[in-house]
Amino acid sequence: MIGPPWPERTVEIDHVENTYRLSGVHGRPIWGSDDPDCAKMSRNFLLTDLRRGGEAIIAGVRAIEYTGRRSASEAHTYWLAPTLGCTQMKVLVSRHNSLGLPTFSSREEVTLLRMGEPEPALFQVPPNYRPVR
Repeated sequence: MIGPPWPERTVEIDHVENTYRLSGVHGRPIWGSDDPDCAKMSRNFLLTDLRRGGEAIIAGVRAIEYTGRRSASEAHTYWLAPTLGCTQMKVLVSRHNSLGLPTFSSREEVTLLRMGEPEPALFQVPPNYRPVR
């Protein structure tokens, strides 16, 4: 196993490729407790044409949808969970070319949420995994 968790670091473990990556902290370490509909947090994404959409239950948690554009060809949609400090529960990003044809699509979604301290073993890199940059 490779050392204990590193402070202020992200450990990304890829169990398909048997690799790991150490990097800086990802995301925003902000807890939006005074943001009951996550409207303040949504403005941090610096999107134009920002709009609040509907609501969804993601991994058992209520999330509010916000959609906007990063550029004329790039759209972003975020589902934020007010009860979890406006944590991103789902993110969709899509890009298209000048003809309107899709050129890129990305989706990240929380599929399982366990409240509480995580098991330390989740942050241990198996000994046969190799680092990537």
